[in-house]
Amino acid sequence: MRAADARSVRLHASVFVPEGDAEKQLVVGGHAQLGLPIGTIEGWAEADRRASRYRSTETLRAEGGEAWERFLQDPVRYLGADPDSFRAGVLAALHSTAAPESKASRVVVFTHGLPINIVLSHALGLTSITHFLVAYGSVTRLRRRDDGGYGVSSVNETGHHRAEAGG
Repeated sequence: MRAADARSVRLHASVFVPEGDAEKQLVVGGHAQLGLPIGTIEGWAEADRRASRYRSTETLRAEGGEAWERFLQDPVRYLGADPDSFRAGVLAALHSTAAPESKASRVVVFTHGLPINIVLSHALGLTSITHFLVAYGSVTRLRRRDDGGYGVSSVNETGHHRAEAGG
């Protein structure tokens, strides 16, 4: 992205960028170097943001059993949040982030698998919320339609993860 294009991008992060996460640091650092604001919107945070213990879905899946089954049946409730409130918070974050008055602007959001699933399900008119296995660091693109709805441009892009040939 050219520097002139980047000036119209707003960045929202719901996640702490750990010292060892070079990819996120590069994006956040580059944004800050351009003098652009970085904001945090609570609604983009994962359902387990208030939990005292983090357990990845990979850990739950590997352990299997009853905990994994409970997670599959209702992941938001399993992670300690109310499904309706969580969904409403994510959609409120989406609507405020992609406000209609900022039609030409671009927004980058660092978030988690469940908020991404909620946004995609909403855009596609699906009633349940878990349809996509979101890869870490993947890119999902939405666009705001003229009617106020959302279109899905891409889901789960990971091409930027691959090492460059010869590099």
